[in-house]
Amino acid sequence: GWTLPYRPQWRIEAGWDHIGKTDYNASPMFRGAVQLIGGDVPDLVADVESGSVNSQLSTDVYSVMAFYDFYDGLYKPSRQFIPYAGFGIGYADTKTVLNMADPYGDIAYQQELSQYGEITTTENDINTIEFYRSTRSTANVAALFAFGASYGITEQMFFDMGMRIMYLPEIKWGLTNEDDTKHREMFSSENNFYINAVVGIRFEF
Repeated sequence: GWTLPYRPQWRIEAGWDHIGKTDYNASPMFRGAVQLIGGDVPDLVADVESGSVNSQLSTDVYSVMAFYDFYDGLYKPSRQFIPYAGFGIGYADTKTVLNMADPYGDIAYQQELSQYGEITTTENDINTIEFYRSTRSTANVAALFAFGASYGITEQMFFDMGMRIMYLPEIKWGLTNEDDTKHREMFSSENNFYINAVVGIRFEF
């Protein structure tokens, strides 16, 4: 980072944040009313449950942030708390790993999805699909916000504690076929927030 000359209340920081593996699970993947077409009773509506999802995601955020320390004067005071606020922008790369399953045996009959796995038959003669393990990357412009306080241990060393919030507009999950030549987007999560508590020591030279 860098403290601006003649503007010591302002600090600029370039950073990299790695958010480790997080699980996302849903079983069933879909539950609700579906209108059935054809058969003896036209336009029949049925309540169905379909699919299940087990997945992991990890995110790397490369950012530039500006911080403002709330104090008067040209030098940061020692032995007292100094509140601060920060904001910034970054590039976020989120990788998702999707393991989708067909426990209800209803997805295997969807020709569009059958190419992303292998059809198997259960002991009850129900066709299900074993999906391939699929990965997907989502690029986002991330917004970052921070607030907290630092305590001047010495003129150059500060105890820092605060909160950092990262906003990602969208994260996507998708399916791939066996040789990774075909891809299909399955679902997405919008307006995602990562909220992190930060405790550390900051040195200023």
